[in-house]
Amino acid sequence: MSRNFASVMPTRDFLIALLLMAADGCNAQTRGVVADIVTRVPLRDVRVISDANEVDSTNYRGEFALKKPFSNIRLGHKKYLSRMLDADELRGDTVYMIPLVSELSEVVVTGRAPRISKGFFSGMDEAVAAGAAMAPGGIKFDFFAPLARFDRSKRYVSKKKRKHQQEVLENY
Repeated sequence: MSRNFASVMPTRDFLIALLLMAADGCNAQTRGVVADIVTRVPLRDVRVISDANEVDSTNYRGEFALKKPFSNIRLGHKKYLSRMLDADELRGDTVYMIPLVSELSEVVVTGRAPRISKGFFSGMDEAVAAGAAMAPGGIKFDFFAPLARFDRSKRYVSKKKRKHQQEVLENY
C-alpha cells in the first residue's frame, strides 16, 4: 500500500485560503493594556468604549479586547483623567492614564478649648471625704523604692505647683 505523497499534501489554494483566514482573525480583534503613568501598574476596571458602540473593561492585568473595527476609543476611570485615542495612536499595546490629583494649597484648623461645667467638681470633695479616693491598703514591697527619690515623677508636688494646676483646671 503505497500512497502518493502529492495526494496527502494540501493544495496551494487551500494553504493561501487558510493563511488569509488566520490573518483576518488576527486583525479582527484589538488588544491593549491600560496602566498608571506614574507607577506603571496595570489598572483594573477601566471602561473602554469604542465609536462602534463596543464596551469593555479591563481585567486585573489591565487588559482589554475590542472585536469590532473602530476609528477612536475613550478610556474612563473615576480616579484617572479620561482619554480619547485614535486607532493609529493605539499601535502600542500599552496606554497610560494620568491620575486625578486634588491638592489643597492651605489648610487652616481652628478650634476652641471645651469648657468644663462648674458642677463637674462638686461631688469630688464629698467623695474624697468619704474615702473613695484612698488606695486600698495591704502589704507591699517595692525593691526600687529607695531609688524613687531620684525619679522626679515620684516626687512630692509642691503647694505652688498644685495651686497652679488647680488654676489651669478652673480656667480650662
